Amino acid sequence: MGLGLQGTGAELHGLHDDVTVLHRSHDAALRGYLGSLGADAGEVDELVQRTWVKTCRSIASFAGRSTVRTWLHAIARNEFLNYRTTRSRRERWVLPMSGDGRTVPGRERADAFTGDDVRDAVLRLPPRRRDIVILRYWYGMTCDEVALQLGVTAGTIKSQTFKALRTLREELEPLETV
Repeated sequence: MGLGLQGTGAELHGLHDDVTVLHRSHDAALRGYLGSLGADAGEVDELVQRTWVKTCRSIASFAGRSTVRTWLHAIARNEFLNYRTTRSRRERWVLPMSGDGRTVPGRERADAFTGDDVRDAVLRLPPRRRDIVILRYWYGMTCDEVALQLGVTAGTIKSQTFKALRTLREELEPLETV
């Protein structure tokens, strides 16, 4: 039962237990598509894997309003955009440093402490709050995604995020005056 490019919702639901057929039919196209979006080879591997995980999780929700290929490419595009946004956020945690390990002169007050200071402060948070901060700000997950991952409500995530950020601010503020 090859899906080709014109698979319908009924065919996809029938493949729920046999995702390998879906994978064989579309993996190369997904790789080419992600490469055309500007992902390098390592990113393509990561993004294709994320796309298949997301596909397996949401396969039952495929409504058949588009082809399977279009649906998979939309998932891949969203994973690509999320990945790039998350990478951009991670890069903001790395502060400009001079060759001798000191922050670059003339930078704003945010550079008063190093990335190591931030990392150490995050690692000192209570385990649940640390996990939330890492999932929210390192991996770029939304409150709803973190809530689902940790099995709590989005309101709990928002509250714990607020408390964790307050703790981090309190720990890092003395370093800004040094």
